[in-house]
Amino acid sequence: MGIARSLEYADAQARARARIGAMPDESAWRYMAAATDLDNAIARMRASGLGHWVAALPRSPDTATLEHQLADRLQGLIGSIVRLLPGRWQGLKGWLREGAELVQSRLLMSSTDGGIAQTSSDGHLRASHLPDRGALNRGPRIRQKDDPDGMTAAFDLWMADFAQRCPRVTGRERYVVRRIRRIVSDHLQQIVLLRELAARSELIDINVQWRLRHQLANDLRSLLGGDPFHAGVILIYGLLELLQYEKCRALLIAQSRHWGAAEWMAGGG
Repeated sequence: MGIARSLEYADAQARARARIGAMPDESAWRYMAAATDLDNAIARMRASGLGHWVAALPRSPDTATLEHQLADRLQGLIGSIVRLLPGRWQGLKGWLREGAELVQSRLLMSSTDGGIAQTSSDGHLRASHLPDRGALNRGPRIRQKDDPDGMTAAFDLWMADFAQRCPRVTGRERYVVRRIRRIVSDHLQQIVLLRELAARSELIDINVQWRLRHQLANDLRSLLGGDPFHAGVILIYGLLELLQYEKCRALLIAQSRHWGAAEWMAGGG
């Protein structure tokens, strides 16, 4: 049974671990965030293991181009993760596709308003809102925005469905999947607390969300030891990639709108 499982996951875990190993570390994110302009940021991202997200971008893309290109790359990424998961994970495969559809829905809704949606940096992980330019000009402390189009609530419901869409598993795979569920659940509770503070009009340090994401990434990486031949490794890889999507989007849009990412994105990768 152990040999069969190793053979089943050998290619998937090799691909996932190679991608995880190529992800930029905290110092690399600081280097990218300190770019002098958008094209410089894109060049630094290409050189720092983020070619998947930015390789096809033209010179000096506008914000709408950035959004749609990143959404397309996200669709491709989710497709690759779906292919790595074994057949009995059909429920989670469908869950991942639904998440990508929600990102596309956000883009469609924002385009009808003639602008880019600001309600969520990345719905997959209940992202806090990207700050507007005025908030950044006032300093690192901001107030959270409302959720006028309901997309944040939709992503909340989507994320909450994660546990129910996982199949029954055993052994090390069961342990890792349970730990992933607990880590993500704890992280989301912290995000909810931030929202509650914002709802009471309390000022929030924007860097808190990035520190929480950084801790989430570290907690997920801590599960990579031991027996690697199970779907948990693929899930960890997928979540880490979603975190990269969120940070890439935030950094690129900040550069596109001349907000200056370095001050509020120094919380690590």
